[in-house]
Amino acid sequence: MKKRTRDQWQELFTQHNTSGVSAAEFCKQHNLCPKYFSLRRKQLVRAVGNMETGFVRVNVKPETKPGVSGVMTSALVIHSNAGKLEFGVLPPPQWLAHWLRELA
Repeated sequence: MKKRTRDQWQELFTQHNTSGVSAAEFCKQHNLCPKYFSLRRKQLVRAVGNMETGFVRVNVKPETKPGVSGVMTSALVIHSNAGKLEFGVLPPPQWLAHWLRELA
């Protein structure tokens, strides 16, 4: 088995994320052990999660509200170390950008 640095693993994970193929197929194409690939990914995610990155995870979930004849709306959920903030309706982009800058 070839020994790789953390940066080399990160580059492989980045390549996989942009490849559009499954992890199993990616491992086959790059002669990697799928179980070890998965283990290294989990280790890297855990290590990065323990570092303060200054970023927060944002999920946007499109949904149709009942009674609004097919009009699409979105919900916004922001997760951070301080907790979770959930919007049923998207706030104005300028307000959201200002608010996120204030968090940094």
